[in-house]
Amino acid sequence: MTIQQAEEVEGEETPVPSARAAELARLSPSRAALELAWPGIIEQSVSAVGTAAVFAFVGHLGATATAAVGAAGQFLFLLFPVWRSLAIGTIAVVSRRMGEGRPAEAADATRQSLMLGALASVVFGVGFVIFAAPLLRLLGAADDVVAIGAPFLAVIGGTSGAATVALIGTSAMRAAGDMRTPMYLALVSVVAAVALAYLFIDVLGIGPMGSAYASSIVWIVNVIVAVALLRRGVAGLSIAGGPWRITRPTTRTLFAISLPSGLESATWCSVSAPRTSPRIRSSRRSKPSPSSRASGSPRRPALSSGKRSA
Repeated sequence: MTIQQAEEVEGEETPVPSARAAELARLSPSRAALELAWPGIIEQSVSAVGTAAVFAFVGHLGATATAAVGAAGQFLFLLFPVWRSLAIGTIAVVSRRMGEGRPAEAADATRQSLMLGALASVVFGVGFVIFAAPLLRLLGAADDVVAIGAPFLAVIGGTSGAATVALIGTSAMRAAGDMRTPMYLALVSVVAAVALAYLFIDVLGIGPMGSAYASSIVWIVNVIVAVALLRRGVAGLSIAGGPWRITRPTTRTLFAISLPSGLESATWCSVSAPRTSPRIRSSRRSKPSPSSRASGSPRRPALSSGKRSA
C-alpha cells in the first residue's frame, strides 16, 4: 500500500450506526426484543379483528355472497408468499445496512424493493382481472357464486399490488427500527376499512363489492402514505434524492433472501389453504318439504304405474 492510499483510507469516515440502532443496542436483549415486538403484536391483533368485522358485514348478505367473497379471498391468501418474501428480503437488507451505518445503501435497497414489488403486483393484478372467473370455477364455484365473486376478485386482485408495495414500505420502516409508525398506520387503516365497508355495504347497499371497494381504497391510501413517510425520512431512512433503478447486485441479494422464504410460505399456504367443496357452492339448494321435516322421514317417490303388491 502506498502512502497516498494509506492517507485515503485514514481519511475515510468510519460508518456510524443510525441513532435508532444505537438506542436499541444500549438496551438489554430482552428489552430490545420487547420494544420491537409489542407494536407488531397489537398491529396484527387489530388487523385480524378488522378483517373479521368486514367479513361479518358480507355475511349478512346471504350464503351466496359469503361463498363468493370467501372463494375470492383464497387467492389473496395464496398471494401471501409474494408479500411475505419481498418484505423479509427488505427487512434483512435494510436492517443490515442501517446497522452498518450505511443509510444511503439502505435507501437504495428500499427503492429497489418497492419497484420489484410494484412490478410483481402489476403481473399478478392483470392476471386476476383477466382470469377472475376461470379461477373461481377452478374451486368448483357455481354460476351464481362466480357472478358475484368474479368482479370482487378482479377489484381486490387488481389493487392488491398497492397492499404489496405498502407492506414493503412499512417493512423498511421496521428494519430501520421504527415499529410504531407501521402500527399507527395499520390501526388507522383498520378503522377506515371497517367504516368504509359499513358505509358501502349497509348504508349505500352496494353489496359484496362494497368490501372490495373499501379494501382497495385503504390499500391505495396506505401505499401513498408509506412512500410519503419514507421520502420524508423514518428513523434515519429516507428514499428521497436517490436514483430509482434496479441493479443486479441488489436484486440478487434481495432474491437470495426472498426466494427461500417465498417457497416456504408457498408450501405452507398450499397445504393450509381452505378448500371449497363442490357440493356446497351456493345458497340455492333444494329444501325438504315441511311435511317431511315434521315426520322426520324422507319422502317416498310416487309410483308411476301399477299397484303395490300385497
